[in-house]
Formats: sequence, structure tokens, C-alpha cells
Amino acid sequence: DEAFLRGTGTRLSATTAELEHAAASAGGKQVTYAEVLDEVRRLSRGKEGGHASGPGVKIEMAFMLADRLLLGQAALKQGLGKDPAVRAAARRAERDALVRLLSARSRAEAPQPTIIDLETYYREQAAQWARPARHRCAHLLVALREEAEKLRSRVEKGEIFADLAREYSRDFSTAAAGGAVGEIPEDRLDEMAKTEPALAAAFRGPPGAVSAPAKSRAGFHLVRCDVVFPAGFAPFTEVKALIAARLNARNGDDAIRKHIAGLRASARIEVVPKIVLQGIAG
Repeated sequence: DEAFLRGTGTRLSATTAELEHAAASAGGKQVTYAEVLDEVRRLSRGKEGGHASGPGVKIEMAFMLADRLLLGQAALKQGLGKDPAVRAAARRAERDALVRLLSARSRAEAPQPTIIDLETYYREQAAQWARPARHRCAHLLVALREEAEKLRSRVEKGEIFADLAREYSRDFSTAAAGGAVGEIPEDRLDEMAKTEPALAAAFRGPPGAVSAPAKSRAGFHLVRCDVVFPAGFAPFTEVKALIAARLNARNGDDAIRKHIAGLRASARIEVVPKIVLQGIAG
């Protein structure tokens, strides 16, 4: 159903009716849109938008799944369903699916961390949240020192640094954002100073000032830093979600281990003390 698949666009979300819709059929069997979406999510790694989740890929996946149906039906007609290797693979697949489902249920039933748990973890793992000083800066890059000096003079006369960066900077990755390079941590500047000492020094300039032209292998930079954040620790509110995810994973692992321990306690497990390998002397 190419018309239906094209109508879904690049969306990876779907209504129940869409999920149950027959996107393709082969040999009297249907391929649902849910099956197509599973393949598309795997291929696009869950990222919505762009070609990887677009209609063309969805149509291709529908054809692929239909081909699998046809191949499977042909294999059954040839009696391959009774092949011992196929039966063993089916048993493994069923077992693995059951284990995944039971594990998921155990994790879902695990206790959720409380706010006290989160705060305790934050305090006990304080070293993880340490952050070096950071410099929030912008820059523009030109080929010649004379050009950089002229642009610096224009800024000193009142022109907007970001506007000049958009118009003149050769660093196209930052020019559109007015030269903004974000927050540069102090340890990164330490590394930069080993190969580009003039540029590292410019990024360490006082907030609000525009640096003198700083030479690098790429050309000449003008740098303006807005603010310097001192070294410190990431606040609890910033890492709260990360801590919750870690504790949920830990609680889920604990729940699975306890479940296994309980199963072992109620089962009869025989340990063979000695294995005799035929054909090996001794």
C-alpha cells in the first residue's frame, strides 16, 4: 500500500489503526505497518525525520518483509520446517523472547528510586559532577591579519561582533550563529595551548573584550568571550534525570538477580563433578 506508506511521511509514531493496517501482503499473508515501523526504527536508530524514516525507506522495508514471507512459504512447501536446525533455531528464538519479556516485567516491577535515593547518590558520587571552568565565547576567522585588525576596529567603533562574524568569518560551521562556539572547558584550552597557544590565550580573554588577532593554522581569529563560568559541580537538578536512569537500571538488575536466585532455590540443579572426555588419555 504505497499510498498509505507515503501518507505517513517521516513519522515514527502511529495510531493503533495505522499499526494494524496491512502495508503489504504476500501469499495470502499480511505485513502490518507495525512490522514495517520496527524495521524502519532499527535502520534509523529511532531518529525521526529525514530520508532514513521517510516514505521511500518504508516502502522498501514493506517489500523486504513481503519477500521474507514468500521465502518462508516456499521453505515450508519444501518441508524445511521439519529440519532439525530450523526447529532448534525456533526453540532458541522462543526462549530468548520469553526471557526478554520476563526480564522486562521484572524491571517494570522493580521499586522506583525516591528523591532521597537520588540525592544520596548525587552526594556519594560527587566526583562525577565536577566540571572545570568554562568560557562561553564567539570568534570569527579570516585569512589575513590586516583583515582581522580592520574588523576589530569596526567592533571597537560600535558594530556588532555577531553581524561581522556572519558576514566575514571563514569558519562556516559557526558563522551562521554569529561565531558562537559555545562553552569551552578549561581542560580543552589546556590541550589547545599545546598546538595553538595564541588562540587558546584569546579564548581565555576577559569577558566582553575582543581579542587582538590570534594566529592559528587556519588563519587569524578575533575572539570575544561573554562570560567565564568558574569550576564547580553540576547542580542536582541538571543531573537528576541521569541519576534516576542509572538507579532504575540498577534496581532492575537487582530484581532480575533476585528472581533468578529464587528460581534456583526452588529448582533442583545437579552439578556434574567430573566430565570424562573420550579420546584424551589420563
